[in-house]
Amino acid sequence: MAIEIKFIDRGIGYSYNSTIELNRNLIKMPDLMQDIIEHEKEHIKARNVFQDIWIGVKDWFNFKKQRKMAEFIKNYAPEAGRQSATPIWFENGQVMINKPLLIVYATASLIGVAILIVVI
Repeated sequence: MAIEIKFIDRGIGYSYNSTIELNRNLIKMPDLMQDIIEHEKEHIKARNVFQDIWIGVKDWFNFKKQRKMAEFIKNYAPEAGRQSATPIWFENGQVMINKPLLIVYATASLIGVAILIVVI
């Protein structure tokens, strides 16, 4: 499958079908750009939502990459922080949903409620 890479003026990196969208400012940080391309390729290859979630969870613990991402967001795309932290947002008049992140947040919320019920 051929993967198309599009450079855009928003966000950090996002994939759908066989397309990867990258913030054009990533060209200024080639190591991070390559990390993000590999990450998005994994999302494209994921066969189900659980693999998709696992890809994101593994990435959260790649602290070196997370430091580079924080630097990128600070210097080039402060608005992009919402893409990596918010499961639902509006963009160009459309509702965008990061399903794996939404599932992780929902699961964490349910666990928190269950703990509160047990404690109270």
